[in-house]
Amino acid sequence: MSYLVEEIEEYLETIFPECKKSLRVVFLFLTNPDETYTKYMIQKLTAVDKIGKVLERLLKLGVIEKVDEDPTIYRLNLKNEYASFLYKFFIEKKG
Repeated sequence: MSYLVEEIEEYLETIFPECKKSLRVVFLFLTNPDETYTKYMIQKLTAVDKIGKVLERLLKLGVIEKVDEDPTIYRLNLKNEYASFLYKFFIEKKG
């Protein structure tokens, strides 16, 4: 992850402290759009405990998608217009 992207993430976490968990998870996926992650991997990489509600919300919004069920594996859903916009805005232009 580039320094500027890390700086943007920290800035947004400061502006929206109640969204810190969600922002960490979203930025993990945005900075690694081709990677897939299990729930356990996401928890370890983002240092976010009790991640189930965050993943449920992001799935419902279509920002991430399930790739496999056993174990459940997630990835960024670039077919979703909002996820695609976030990726282009934060990563493509800044990374």
